[in-house]
Amino acid sequence: MSESVSHIRFVVPRFPDTSGGATVVENLMTAFRQRGITVDVVSIYPGSKNQEGASPAGADDVVTVLEREDLHRYPVSISYGPLRAAPLALFKRWDRWRRLSALRRTMATLPANSVVIYTHVLGKMMVDESGFERSPTGPLFVGQHHSSFASLDDEPWLREALPKHFADCDAFVALSDEDAASFGSLLAVPCVAIPNPAPEGRTLTTQLAKRAVALARFSHEKQIPLMVRLFAAAITVPEADGWSLAIYGDGVERPQVAEAVERSGMSTRIELAGVVDDSATALSDASLNLLTSSLEGFPMTILEAACSAVPSIAFDCSAGVRSQLENEAGYLVHSQNEDAYVAALRGAMLDDIERRRRGENARARAERYAPSRIVDDWLALTEGSRRPHRATTVVSAPQLRS
Repeated sequence: MSESVSHIRFVVPRFPDTSGGATVVENLMTAFRQRGITVDVVSIYPGSKNQEGASPAGADDVVTVLEREDLHRYPVSISYGPLRAAPLALFKRWDRWRRLSALRRTMATLPANSVVIYTHVLGKMMVDESGFERSPTGPLFVGQHHSSFASLDDEPWLREALPKHFADCDAFVALSDEDAASFGSLLAVPCVAIPNPAPEGRTLTTQLAKRAVALARFSHEKQIPLMVRLFAAAITVPEADGWSLAIYGDGVERPQVAEAVERSGMSTRIELAGVVDDSATALSDASLNLLTSSLEGFPMTILEAACSAVPSIAFDCSAGVRSQLENEAGYLVHSQNEDAYVAALRGAMLDDIERRRRGENARARAERYAPSRIVDDWLALTEGSRRPHRATTVVSAPQLRS
């Protein structure tokens, strides 16, 4: 691409949303716009509203492809029952054709000095289904996967979909060098490591309150019932009196999480606090941030907490987690070692000085993920020739700057 980038389009599964991936898109939108770049979003499914019913910031320039998620995401016989399935199946086919035709048209209007960022292969699958064909002089295409390479074991269909649908992309962005190398063995496009950007303008906490928080989707890989059990074990000693845990989030495993809280015997000290639109609110009086995930990419909750000088405790489940917590910028626990997690959590609760020191280390480490730095890497990726090479390789963003 010979001209500077003037327009960036994100193609995402859902926006706006409370997920980490959507938060990354919001942060990048703001940072790109500060550079004078026009940004918009194509969302496959409708985004969420905040608790007051309004769209969150960054949601103004969003086009939704499949407005009727209930119709298109699942077979109509499941969503509406067998009696309504036949007529609705015909309507579904027509509506999908209509919406994908609109998607094809909006993709065709992109100027040549644009970049299309597919934050998940689902977006690229939808564009491919629309019949859109790239022009040799058209926009740059960049694929992404907002989790670790190991997550493909959890969703095997992605291992087939990624090389098929990202084959015509100009680059693929992973969250760490380790993941970029692994994706490079699967994809025949240059694989680049660019981490997620940190949020800006965070207020530092005092870390005086005996309060831990967690911000997570209630899904199996987050292991929230396990978090409840480990926290309950950690606070059994008298020295941990007064400590509480607020878990922010929701999801398909909410019944299991609620049951775990009840079984823990600590329901007066473990709160299911619901969904929060602004993580800074949840972190404002927190002293610890907890993760118990078995799979992660580059978790935004660690980065968001670090910007407020709140240290995180997490299992060493990915390079993205490790890169944020190593060198005592938090508490990194050997993968799935539950006893070690309880010991680290209890130690953090009982040692105020050490906890604050690690919080400051986390805040200092988060500076390397300042949005301006991350945007520099993204813009470096877009400079130079359109397709520098097609061999499977791993490069850092500045290497594509020629």
